[in-house]
Amino acid sequence: MTNVSGSYLMDAAGNLITNAVAYFIPRQAFRIGGGGQVAEARPVSTPVTNGHFSLQLCDSSQSAPANVGYDLSVVDNTTGNIILQRSNLQPSRAAWNFDTDYVPPGGPLAVTVVGINYRGAWQPNTVYALRDAFTVNGSTYYTTASFTSGSSFSVSGSIAQISSKGDQGIQGIQGIQGIQGVQGPIGINFRGNWAANTAYAPSDSFYNNGTTYYVTTPFTSGSAFSQLSNFTTLAAASTLSNPVSVPMVFQSTVTSTKSISAPTITSTSAMSGPGFTSIPDTQDYALAVVGSNRRMKLWIDTDGNSYGFKFPSDSWGISLLPPNTLGLEYGALSADGRRVLFGFDGTGNLYAPGTVNPPAAGAITSVTIPNIPLPSAPRAFVPEGFATDLNLVTIGGQSLSIGQDSPAITNTQPFGNVKFSGGVTQAPSTSITTNTLVPLTADFTGGIGPNETIANAFADHVAAEAFTRNMPHKLLIAGSGISGTAYAAMAGPTDFGGSGSPSFLQMMAQVARGKALAPSTFQHRAVMIIHGEADAQANVSGDPAYATQLITWQKDIQNGSHAIAGHTNTIPMYLSQCVYWQTNLYQLQVAVSNPTTHKLVCPEYCIPHNSGASLHLGSYNERRLGEYFYKAYAQEVLYGRRWLPLMPVGIAVQGKNITITYNVPSGPLTLDTSFVTNPGNYGFNFTDGTSNTIVSITVVGETVVIGLSDPPKLGSCTLTYAMNVANAGDGNYGPTGRDRGCLRDSDPTLPYYPDANGLYTPLYNYAVVSKHTF
Repeated sequence: MTNVSGSYLMDAAGNLITNAVAYFIPRQAFRIGGGGQVAEARPVSTPVTNGHFSLQLCDSSQSAPANVGYDLSVVDNTTGNIILQRSNLQPSRAAWNFDTDYVPPGGPLAVTVVGINYRGAWQPNTVYALRDAFTVNGSTYYTTASFTSGSSFSVSGSIAQISSKGDQGIQGIQGIQGIQGVQGPIGINFRGNWAANTAYAPSDSFYNNGTTYYVTTPFTSGSAFSQLSNFTTLAAASTLSNPVSVPMVFQSTVTSTKSISAPTITSTSAMSGPGFTSIPDTQDYALAVVGSNRRMKLWIDTDGNSYGFKFPSDSWGISLLPPNTLGLEYGALSADGRRVLFGFDGTGNLYAPGTVNPPAAGAITSVTIPNIPLPSAPRAFVPEGFATDLNLVTIGGQSLSIGQDSPAITNTQPFGNVKFSGGVTQAPSTSITTNTLVPLTADFTGGIGPNETIANAFADHVAAEAFTRNMPHKLLIAGSGISGTAYAAMAGPTDFGGSGSPSFLQMMAQVARGKALAPSTFQHRAVMIIHGEADAQANVSGDPAYATQLITWQKDIQNGSHAIAGHTNTIPMYLSQCVYWQTNLYQLQVAVSNPTTHKLVCPEYCIPHNSGASLHLGSYNERRLGEYFYKAYAQEVLYGRRWLPLMPVGIAVQGKNITITYNVPSGPLTLDTSFVTNPGNYGFNFTDGTSNTIVSITVVGETVVIGLSDPPKLGSCTLTYAMNVANAGDGNYGPTGRDRGCLRDSDPTLPYYPDANGLYTPLYNYAVVSKHTF
């Protein structure tokens, strides 16, 4: 069995679920441990309270057949409505956490979720399909396999019980009338801070110098505070007591506690000094680990909870430490996490409340803090890529990766981003061993230009975002793409042979040159791949091998880069979904099944293409594609959160309706025909081999409900989105072109650079191209 739990279960609107029941429904009957007993194929339920739940489920990795999953439905106890649905959970190991271990399914060829189809009261001599539900004498059952009912009801191996009819309770006796309760005490009337020459009445309370008092008899205060018999202490001021100590070594995690000696910080005076406002001391403290750029890396609250890095706009309300000249490395914060109470600089000098300069005695390397437990790991973590002085992002792929038919327009560099002096993209086999670093602009001269690529829009928006958060993130952008080239001619050593293709070798040369120019502060962060058209045109019926090739491609790039630079970091591959379904379905599939190494950025149908049946974008739309790569990279690297595009994560069938649940990056979800024109049914197509047709499409929260003319014929259904053209040939592409759809979110993010008309159009996330059979 696997211990399954979660602490932050939220509904479709992003609200913490406070009072509900979670039902885990096995997708089919299965056995555990080889020829073991048949596990019951009926829902298992557990309460959800303030986002938390826990229960035991069978280990999916031990099931027979293999990897049988559960579908999750969460029902609100107050309204009785289903407020969350997730599909194909596969818990394994001793413990499985929904918050961190659940990866949404929904690959283009994945088996989809079919919801329970309620058929009403049980009927004799009736055909029931898999997962039909019915009631008998007040109890509810559902089918684990299709069967035909007999003339009378009986429970068979194809039927599982969901709920039983409760017995009728007996009538309770009438209770006696209770006696009148006594008059309750008068409530406390809080008057705020103590005031001189003021009349106070019984039950008033006031605050003075950290202590709260309660008035027992009326009195009028004098000109100065003094303890009188008219009031008593309600809550005394607190100092730092029962200390433990934390070693002040300069690292990003706290891993041990050691006993050390004084000093003990007990002052209640206000913090002052350069950059500090007058901040009162408080009775609750937290330890913080703070970078020299004034960004907190880790902090611990007074309950012993530790938290990773968050940003000013986030719900925790944590902001930059006050701008100052102290360069704090460690500090204590008030309970709300907003106030610096004392801190150490990078050389161990202590800055205590009421001080401006370090103590005359010199450096202090430790401090006593309140007695709080130190957790072994933070709840959230962001990679410390910000301290790296030079972050290499390589670009590979076909013509869109080199900016073909997109004249150079970006001629300045507003930040510190750089390229090699030979150009952003240099032809394979071009030597770059003598290249230097120069400001990143489009290639007006040099390289294979003059072309505008995704480079400047991507890198400059990343740098702008990092700059606003005091996190310098200098980027080196280098491309090695080749127009019109399939994977086989761009592969690494695994599939090309030898040391790899010329394009692959050029990328490795870029890694080597970057390392040589910045040996101690260089990191290969990511590779952007804009590719897929050539392989699609060569495989008009679809190219399933393309998913495996993308996995091999990333591994070869990562292994080659590590061998040159001596690093061990994951180098993820960011992918845009090309305009042909023959390969773009497998780009989605590989991103869903390999979320650490492959990131699907966006579909390309939402970006205008050059006129005349061109696959190319033009200068301003190369920039726009670069802005979408910025969003995914910033989410992963600057914010430390997993990027997922607008993509389907579950499908349920009930009667004539198909409900598709989406991962929505920024709600609300909407069907918008003002930019991407309607190709019919907003881009959705359905067939089940009959005359069944789509009659309605409605957005409900994070779902799209597709109404059909008849119940779907399960086992024969195909549902697609943005797949309107069967062949992979030339045609009109983009928002008014061939394969397209109108489903988008409401992401308000604006691009860094304007379009050709000087406008800043929001970077809405459009739904990825997808296909499901069920």
